Amino acid sequence: MRGESNYSWWEHYLGTRGDLSRLDNLKEILFEKGLKSFKDSFQDDKYSEGISLEYFVEMDCYYVINGQHRATMAKVVDAQYMLAEVLHLKFDTKKQEKYKIKMKEMDRINELLDRLNFKIIGKKVCWRNKSIIPLRVVELNSSIISLEDIVSVRKLLEKFSSSVMEVEDFQEKLSKNLFFRIKDLLLEKLGARQRLNQFEKIIYSLKNEGWDHKL
Repeated sequence: MRGESNYSWWEHYLGTRGDLSRLDNLKEILFEKGLKSFKDSFQDDKYSEGISLEYFVEMDCYYVINGQHRATMAKVVDAQYMLAEVLHLKFDTKKQEKYKIKMKEMDRINELLDRLNFKIIGKKVCWRNKSIIPLRVVELNSSIISLEDIVSVRKLLEKFSSSVMEVEDFQEKLSKNLFFRIKDLLLEKLGARQRLNQFEKIIYSLKNEGWDHKL
């Protein structure tokens, strides 16, 4: 670890944040060279080799990628200039819009998980740490997951939720409607009752184990 995000160069210099332990070596060089010579060294090609920054145009700010120790000391001694390799970055509106859509989809997924009383562990939808539905995508918290994969998880959970409502509607009719119950028994005897799909099997199994939800 070197620099720590969201903290100032002064906190790093004081050692309260990050781990810039090699600053002591630069302090010794400062005392050996003197202030003016030390400041001038930041404009020396050899001394500045390997220092790289990212410049965000819209925010007009620099972030140190490599060379945190030297960049920190440049701030400490108030060096006017420092040679460095600078990568200019511009705001990508398309990526931002895609990111917003991803976050909206993730909010919907979390809402569905909460209402179903489920959680995602790795690549599985789980209840009480028991795997319910495997996911054919990379882990949801992965930075490389695509929008398409996120949408596929959302649609899967919505489909499962719809199946829950259909199962419970069927169970309610069985308990309250005598003619519906007689019809179901006849269909069962004739072997004509519709087979349960994958989700319906899971739902009946969960209900037998005491699963509940907030749909």
